[in-house]
Amino acid sequence: MCFRKRLFVLSAVSQLSLVSHAALAMSVTPMVVELQSASGNKASQLLVENDGAKDIQVEIRVSKIDVDESGALTAAPAQADFQIFPVQRIIKPHSSQVFRIQWAAGPLQKSQSYEVQVNQLPVKVPESATGVQVLFHWGVVVNVAPVNGHSSLDVVASGIAAGDKKKRLPFVVVSNPGNAHARLQDSSMTLKSPSWSQTLTAADLQRLLGIGLVQPGKRRRFLIPIDVPDNVSQFSVELVYDKATR
Repeated sequence: MCFRKRLFVLSAVSQLSLVSHAALAMSVTPMVVELQSASGNKASQLLVENDGAKDIQVEIRVSKIDVDESGALTAAPAQADFQIFPVQRIIKPHSSQVFRIQWAAGPLQKSQSYEVQVNQLPVKVPESATGVQVLFHWGVVVNVAPVNGHSSLDVVASGIAAGDKKKRLPFVVVSNPGNAHARLQDSSMTLKSPSWSQTLTAADLQRLLGIGLVQPGKRRRFLIPIDVPDNVSQFSVELVYDKATR
């Protein structure tokens, strides 16, 4: 499963460099981190667990990310924006390692988002050995907000799009005019027409769309995987955004 394709569709995604019958041996928590750029909330910890029977070597890398209206992601290296300790570590079998990440780039005027990559590195094997190494790469979303930043979500468009197997799926375009990031999962939404309505709670939106990151000053278009009845040609959208849940 490709992390870069589904970063903001699922709240926790891993990508496998190679696929085999080996059991999943590496896990990372949490998968979403919220920090502020100039307060006591400038640092967090990632817990990496090795449930396998062999040592694994793990390295932490950081990229700054931007997400466009369609959800497409662009990334650029940004290791210097954080202090990370340790940057690399060997984790023994059935053991865990805490990695500390701390914001180091100074106060921000608007939110910035990052992918902290927890990468399993290949190990040296004898030249005569054969087999397949399974390498796990996890991406943790780290949002860094300005102190006293504000965010909101406004519905600017909606409609019906064609999905797989001729399904009719609703889409919603939202904008965030604030200087802090917003998350669609911190909302509830009701889609309504004279003959049909569907209410999606915050838990529903998280399950269907993941965190739904909307960066400051940007728009996002979300295709919602629920069926729209054939007799519905348009609908209104009521969105309640509760940033206090973040």
